[in-house]
Amino acid sequence: MKYKRSYIIDKKFQYEKSIRVIGSVAVLIAVIIITVGIMISINNKRTSDNNKLIMNNIDNINTILDLQQSIYLKFMMIPTGVDESTFTKIARELTKDYNNSTRSLNASSASNQEIILSNNKIIAINSYLILAVIIITLLGLIVLFIRVIKYTHRISGPMYLMTMYAKDILNGGKPQMRNLRDNDEFADFYNLFRQMGEKIINDEKPSGVKPENKTKPKVKAKTKSAKVPKLKK
Repeated sequence: MKYKRSYIIDKKFQYEKSIRVIGSVAVLIAVIIITVGIMISINNKRTSDNNKLIMNNIDNINTILDLQQSIYLKFMMIPTGVDESTFTKIARELTKDYNNSTRSLNASSASNQEIILSNNKIIAINSYLILAVIIITLLGLIVLFIRVIKYTHRISGPMYLMTMYAKDILNGGKPQMRNLRDNDEFADFYNLFRQMGEKIINDEKPSGVKPENKTKPKVKAKTKSAKVPKLKK
């Protein structure tokens, strides 16, 4: 007859030990998650502050560009009373410097925008990282719970057998004690228990047999018969 394998034999023992182990690991993992979460939150805050600073810089750059544009327009409105060649030379140099500064400002603005996009990606990655840590932690707890249940099964199995055999012997039964599995715990203790149980069973007297009466039978005392006197003729 095939027996259905069940990893849960002694619920109280197995669940209690499993919950204790998982509780300890869960506290450790919780500390790790909280620490990582705080660090990520701090990084997110810093990144967000940097984004605000960069946006302010962009606004300042745009203001400078507008100012340069107005200066340039005012310069172009200067009367042409000066020498034409001198004016042309000065105008070209100022225009060249202006264009260079404009290109630099545009490059800085583009760089700042790239930094903002990079920071936004960091924020998104941090958020996904927190979610990934939570999922991995839950999966780890599930795997750990299964492993602990299997381990406690190797402990509770022998204890359960010895309890059942002891109850059977106390009730007058004669259980056929089987061998433990290869990976079961308490193998030495179980073998001693088995030897003790078999000795108890073998030393018991068979029921239904009356003990022999070894007392000597009583011997009846011989009584002397009274003599009857003979009658004279």
